[in-house]
Amino acid sequence: MTEYDFYCLLGFLYYSSTVPLPSKPDYWSNFSRQSFVADNITRDRIEYLLRILHLHDNTIETNKSDKVQPILDFFIERCKKIVDAEKNISIDEQMIGYKGKTAPTSFKQYMPNKPTKRGFKVCGVSGFVYEVVLYRGSTKSVSCTSATHPNTSLARSTRTLTKVTTYNNETCEQVSQRAQQIKDFGISGMVVLDFLKNVPIGSSIFVNNFFSSVKLIKKMTELGYGITCTLRPNRVGNCPIPTEQQLKTKQRGYYKHFVSDDKQCMIVAWKDSKTVLLGSNHVGIEPTITLSRWSKQSNSYVDVSAPQIINQYSKHMGGVDTLDMLVSLHPIPFRSKKWYMRIIWRVFDLMIINSWILMNRIHDHGSGSAATGSSHRHRDFRLFHFKGEIAKILLQRPHIQQIQLHSSQLQNLGDRRRARQSEDESNDGNRPPSKKHREMSSLVPEILRYDGLNHLPEFVPALNNSRCKNEKCNGKTYWKCPKCDIHLCIYNI
Repeated sequence: MTEYDFYCLLGFLYYSSTVPLPSKPDYWSNFSRQSFVADNITRDRIEYLLRILHLHDNTIETNKSDKVQPILDFFIERCKKIVDAEKNISIDEQMIGYKGKTAPTSFKQYMPNKPTKRGFKVCGVSGFVYEVVLYRGSTKSVSCTSATHPNTSLARSTRTLTKVTTYNNETCEQVSQRAQQIKDFGISGMVVLDFLKNVPIGSSIFVNNFFSSVKLIKKMTELGYGITCTLRPNRVGNCPIPTEQQLKTKQRGYYKHFVSDDKQCMIVAWKDSKTVLLGSNHVGIEPTITLSRWSKQSNSYVDVSAPQIINQYSKHMGGVDTLDMLVSLHPIPFRSKKWYMRIIWRVFDLMIINSWILMNRIHDHGSGSAATGSSHRHRDFRLFHFKGEIAKILLQRPHIQQIQLHSSQLQNLGDRRRARQSEDESNDGNRPPSKKHREMSSLVPEILRYDGLNHLPEFVPALNNSRCKNEKCNGKTYWKCPKCDIHLCIYNI
């Protein structure tokens, strides 16, 4: 697989996610032929590239996660270099749908409360994905002498520790210490602590009740991080929170808060349609806010009071949920017998979504919408158009590269020819000037003309302006496209 082959393959996957068809051969059939795909790569070549696509050498594979770990590491490294972490970060899990039988049993998860119930569980950080970790199970026993990739396993058991050696560049004493932390904070709590390695101290972390506990809140306080989370009744320690039966008699909007003796943790029980338990080490109950809630009794909206911790949690927790929504809009639709392909497709989609989010941030900053108070709407430049344009450029990139190379060769040849002519003119000043090549839009190849790359206007100072070469324009202009080398009017396109 060459570099250009990979461009075409990636462009085909992105194009198929924006223009989905029942099967891959339909993109080349007479009935539903897609010219952007069929004109740039053949069907058999795409089938071959999908068969040979892999990210790791199987002969040196030590763990099943090595099949996808290289692209995960590359994705995380690039995200860290491109943008700094936000001050408010949400941590949550998402599912990659998969029902096959070829994947390792420890990788597959069943979560009945999720829309995608069966598949691979991935833990991500914020709506812009700064880091992602593949969950590989919690019951697998790991020896101290085994070799696995660092920072990939969310669960490390130490039941079979037999030798004093290193494990992921750690001594067995450190592994035992980690086992004690898993016992204190749980497997899910260790996910949050592992993510903090690349998060600046002082940031605010928002998690749901799957990860949180009172012990985790106190640990985050010691490390210098703020945390706001929902809690389960069996993870609040000895806090005397009111039961569901006791809160049934209270009116909607009632809340009661508890503060730990060391002042490191606050727990709030709030009565909505159901009881909600929240904990935090930096957000309290003041100032209270008023929320609008639907009431079945009055068949209308009513005002419900709520503590400030509810407002902060609702405002900053939905990052991964927003990411799930964006992924579900235009996912890569193809299935594969190779279980790891589903994870690779997801990483490809996350790359596009992160790029689209960055584009929106740059657009908002450049247009000054933050200063004026207006927010950039998704429909201004939809993810559908963004992903489709990238797919077209990737599919056409090999041809564009060849045309650009050919154009550069022609330009170098022209430069040498003009230099030779100027030298001849200096030697013989009486020689008549050679006839200038006439500009014609028809001489520009269509793939170069419509590639959408580097067609920037250039002002040409001259005594007389030139005719615009646009078919729909009869005016004259001083502007030209340096790439196509023809004059074009920039006012009446």
